[in-house]
Amino acid sequence: MPEKTVLNRYTYILMVKSAILIIILGIFLCSCDIKSESEIADTIKKNIQANSIITQQTISELKEKKIGAVSWRIDYCGQNKLLFHNDKYLIAFAKFQDVSGIYQVRNLEMINSGYMQGDIYTHIDTSPNGNYAIINNANSGPDYLKKASEMYFYDIVNDKLKVISKENHALIKVNWSSNSLYFAFAYEDGSRIKLYDVVKGKIQDIPVDMGKTKSIYVDNTGNVLVDADSKYLLENRRDFSCRKIQISGEIIDFEDNVITYMRDNTVYTVRNGKELELKKISKNYKYKSSKNGTAIFYDDVSTYVFKTRTNDEYKFSCHINGSTVFSPDFKRLLFLDNEGYKIASNDGSVKQMTENIKGNFSTHYYWFDNATLVKITQKNNSYNYGDFEIISINVDTGKEDIIYSP
Repeated sequence: MPEKTVLNRYTYILMVKSAILIIILGIFLCSCDIKSESEIADTIKKNIQANSIITQQTISELKEKKIGAVSWRIDYCGQNKLLFHNDKYLIAFAKFQDVSGIYQVRNLEMINSGYMQGDIYTHIDTSPNGNYAIINNANSGPDYLKKASEMYFYDIVNDKLKVISKENHALIKVNWSSNSLYFAFAYEDGSRIKLYDVVKGKIQDIPVDMGKTKSIYVDNTGNVLVDADSKYLLENRRDFSCRKIQISGEIIDFEDNVITYMRDNTVYTVRNGKELELKKISKNYKYKSSKNGTAIFYDDVSTYVFKTRTNDEYKFSCHINGSTVFSPDFKRLLFLDNEGYKIASNDGSVKQMTENIKGNFSTHYYWFDNATLVKITQKNNSYNYGDFEIISINVDTGKEDIIYSP
């Protein structure tokens, strides 16, 4: 073999390897750094200390700001983290055994967000793990079809913000994957699907023709299921091929490319084109809603929960209403009636909740973990945003604590 030919072949191989390394490096540099929960906890603890001056400045400013028609809104609560906002600031709080406090503050006014009422309303769609948020305005005013605003992806733990699209939240259906690595949304008119990949930091724009969209689902590998004039599956491959799925019924879950749905009060799953009956639901129950594999049903006096991924079921001796909030494990239910807040357990018991620490402009209670509820209230009936307190209640002991008070 001539020496020149050998050199050319070696040069070609070297060029190919170099190109592959450049691609891999590019993907690494553009990606979001996915850390373990312990690493995230360590970062949050460091942020609490590092951001103390910013937190103090924010609180001082909030103490001069009067509450209007709307006070604080809670966007996420769970895993010892709390995300809440008013018309100017998005605030992230965390509580650990050794330290607690505000670990991130984001000025919403600076990104034309924070709208809490009126024709423009800011939606904050938080990932299931509470580490990411999508921030986008819904505009329902005159000529709303022509009005879109920046859609932001916010890495809360690392305080990184970037624009991923330009949308009107009033015209889209959205959903997060349960592992918090994919955010998908569909245009209500059925013309487009968009999928944001948290790891790669990229958004896919997929033109479609599906008719009016009712809902969208995305699984942990980025496959997308859309309920429109028919059911459509878009698999996360290079071309995102779209195919119609022959399913008759209400979709209640989509995970690992397995579709779970309900027809005539019977829950079915479809895997590899095969239908399997999963659970018959009593005809007395009406379907309420579902999220992340948990379907909720109700009748006039009770509530029934069926977890499609584990086949667990829970029954509660109370009727679900607008204030109902389930514990993370779905074994307890908080609800509000004429006698105040009550806790229903899946053993059939119902317990009255006693509140000793009260204030004005209180939010509803949310579950911090399976045994703890939290809410935000104003201390001393103050009308200044900066005079808020975060209150916790242990539902087993009834013990109340102020876990944060500026």
